Formats: sequence, structure tokens, C-alpha cells
Amino acid sequence: MAFFPLVDEKRIEIVLPPNDDSGEMDEMTAIFFGGSKYRMLIQKNADRQEILQVLVGGEPDLATVIEMEDVFLVEIPLTLWLGSSEYLPVEIFFR
Repeated sequence: MAFFPLVDEKRIEIVLPPNDDSGEMDEMTAIFFGGSKYRMLIQKNADRQEILQVLVGGEPDLATVIEMEDVFLVEIPLTLWLGSSEYLPVEIFFR
């Protein structure tokens, strides 16, 4: 399944679809996905020199941002999406 971002000058939003099997994860599956991450590479440009905030489901501090020379790496624990039975918006705000 492809996730298409909505992009404007100061914000990127990706809406992850609901996971219909969110309540059906056994222990081994939970352990495997516990270390998995949804990763996004975002190229820096004149409008995107600094990430101010990343919200996952409206909550701050759930994503990790790693700044590299030419890109930002944004990592979101996959368990946040797999455990969600509703749409999960991911919003990235730039300075």
C-alpha cells in the first residue's frame, strides 16, 4: 500500500490507513514489529532547513528525527500504526 503525502511550504502530512487487524497480533508478531519503524527521508531545501515538530496521531514526541547533511530521517515506531484501528495522521512541520 502506498502512502501519498500532502505537501505545502511548511508542512507534510501523511495519513496512514486503519489497521483492520490491530487487535489480532500474537506475542511473536508484537516482538518482531516492536523494533520495526516506518522511515521517511525528506530532502532539505530552502523551505525545509529545520523540522519544528512531528505529530503522530496529534501527539508529539512519538517520532525520532535524525538530521543529516542533505536530508532528514524521520522514524515512527510501526507498532503505533499496527495498533491503530483508525486513520493515523503523521504531520511534519518545518521552520
